[in-house]
Amino acid sequence: MIWGSSDFTVAQGYGPLDAAAMRQVYGGSFTQGTTASVPGSGSNIPHTDANGKLRTSEITVSGMGHAWPACAGGQNSNYVSSAKVNYPAFVMDFWFNNTPRVARAAPPTMSSCSASVSGSTVTVNGAANDPSGSIGGYKVVLNGPSLVNDAAAGSGAGFSKAYTGRADGYYTGAVTATGSTGQVSAA
Repeated sequence: MIWGSSDFTVAQGYGPLDAAAMRQVYGGSFTQGTTASVPGSGSNIPHTDANGKLRTSEITVSGMGHAWPACAGGQNSNYVSSAKVNYPAFVMDFWFNNTPRVARAAPPTMSSCSASVSGSTVTVNGAANDPSGSIGGYKVVLNGPSLVNDAAAGSGAGFSKAYTGRADGYYTGAVTATGSTGQVSAA
């Protein structure tokens, strides 16, 4: 929650009240942290939950009236203040660093990959592991005289796929796996 110390359009008590309401939505107990300075004449009172995770911030902007605290380059009129706290940057940083509901599953890892050549046919084999579930697909990229960019090379624990009619020459390649959460392995 953010509010200006010179905002008398909305009662001053609503800022802390709204932040307290957000903590009630989360449930549990909270600990008030030490007030910290926010660039642009702001002060922030953080509140952490019982697990020590930051859940709410109460930001008071000194001297700001009833306005949205934008960043430099804003119109600075019609209830927008570009002279104070850069709240869009603050809130994006807050969400990115403190959203505990977003699971950050590890991407799949390729456990094996090989290629063999017989005449003008290249056969690519691979296998991967996904700690979050199963492998939804493999992608094979071969760079050389006859390009291959196959995003449907296979699925499951492993695959083997033959590419016929490849021209003679030097090739480089990569195989990646896409897991059940949509994350892609390193090549």
